[in-house]
Amino acid sequence: MNRKLEYVFRIVINFFRFFVLKLIYGHHVKHSWKMLVSPKADIYITNKGCIELGSMLNLEKYTQIRATGGNISIGSNVYVNRNCNIVSHKLIVIEDNVTIGPNVCIYDHDHNYKNNKLDNHYISKEVIIGHDTWIGSNCVITKGVKIGANCVIAAGTVVTKDVPSNMIIRSKCEYIMKKIEG
Repeated sequence: MNRKLEYVFRIVINFFRFFVLKLIYGHHVKHSWKMLVSPKADIYITNKGCIELGSMLNLEKYTQIRATGGNISIGSNVYVNRNCNIVSHKLIVIEDNVTIGPNVCIYDHDHNYKNNKLDNHYISKEVIIGHDTWIGSNCVITKGVKIGANCVIAAGTVVTKDVPSNMIIRSKCEYIMKKIEG
């Protein structure tokens, strides 16, 4: 399909899609009409979560945006490549002009494997990604991480700690084996 025709198709589909989302979720969805969200991208809101999507957002196919009791705010001019998962139980903020490669996972929560009670089985901390940041393919951004502005996160990196502004981060290739003690 011609690229321009595909964009027009996405805009028309999104008009109806977000109209229906507004009817279902009401004030829990805020969005601009200038978005290029693939018809095969999924947006879910459960447990009174909220999603705010900026203008010129481009979500590619098979991407999931899921607010499960948390809030997700995605700024303007953000590109999210295919097969990404952005799941919030507390708060995820992606500022303007961010590019996210394919297969990236951003989670603001983790399982509380030490707690056997089902009512509190997640530990949640907010995730903030600064403006003008590029996140390479197959990265994982974990709970409680703040990535500063103008950063590059190299492909395959698992980010578990805060990243200051104007940094390039990559994973070190080393294997650590430790016996799990029961």
